[in-house]
Amino acid sequence: MNFRTLYKLIISLIIPCFVACSGDDDGDSGSGAQKNSNRNTVGNKYVTNNLEFPKIKGATSKVIVYTSTPADESKYGMNFAVEWDCQKKSQRWSCYRFDTSNRLTGKRKDGRTSVVRWYPDDKDYPGTLFGDTKYPNRKYPFDYKNLSDEERLEDLYSDARCDHGHICPSADRLYSQEANIETFFMTNMQPQYANFNQKGLWYYMEDRTRRYANNLTTKDTLYIVKGGTIDKDDQIIEKVNGKLIIPKYFYTAYLMWRPMNGSTNRNDPANYKAMAYWFIHENKEVSSAIDLKPYMISIDELEQKTGIDFFCNLPDVVENAVEAKLSTNAW
Repeated sequence: MNFRTLYKLIISLIIPCFVACSGDDDGDSGSGAQKNSNRNTVGNKYVTNNLEFPKIKGATSKVIVYTSTPADESKYGMNFAVEWDCQKKSQRWSCYRFDTSNRLTGKRKDGRTSVVRWYPDDKDYPGTLFGDTKYPNRKYPFDYKNLSDEERLEDLYSDARCDHGHICPSADRLYSQEANIETFFMTNMQPQYANFNQKGLWYYMEDRTRRYANNLTTKDTLYIVKGGTIDKDDQIIEKVNGKLIIPKYFYTAYLMWRPMNGSTNRNDPANYKAMAYWFIHENKEVSSAIDLKPYMISIDELEQKTGIDFFCNLPDVVENAVEAKLSTNAW
């Protein structure tokens, strides 16, 4: 199969999940320990009920789920998902998970690196393979399948003097080259200052997350939500050309499922740990030995800062317990 045919296949398999929600859910699932009063109740429940998903904001937003190839989806499940605000023309978050299967790596076809990874300068994947005839040599393609011209924004990152900051990192999706390529869509990008992205707090947080994931056992699952602040005016640095939002803060939320003492009870808070990082977005380089603990906050505090309901699909008894506690020693 040549690469043009391969990418047409990938594009045809990206699953859009269009969601419109009211501000509050009054849904009630189960009773007692299994009660869940704020779960996602609309959209494609096959994915939006996964634990990595925050509460869907809906209204002017849509959820786009990326699944790579049928073989990848069958083996690894969802690659990652994003919530895209069609009015703001910005992504709000990306969510995904790590376990011992999807952290796998392999070799590039050209032998340039030891991982299955695509780079924007690879000539095998010009923009035309993404359906981009206007910009055939784009390094970061638009998602033409899931977003109309009115719902997306032109690439203003150079005007913003910012990197194309992957929210689901390219280096976190190495189990297949197709899965890796999907992380380069503009829907998975936020404008980030170069030092913040390449030599700063964000870089070292992502690097340490991968190192942590490498120590997962076959019983563990790490659920991750990441994004930049786009919803509050005092959490936005500027809108480039009155359009492209540069977030003032970036965050990462983690939920760890790790059965304790042989228990596999999904309603036992002891089997979960949670925490978050909250970073101010600065074009600042930091030492590789930087202590990230001062940037750790609880999920409850992150929810207060962002207005996003993280890990809403947990049973209430678990969500209330783990989100209120900052488990610094678990990380």
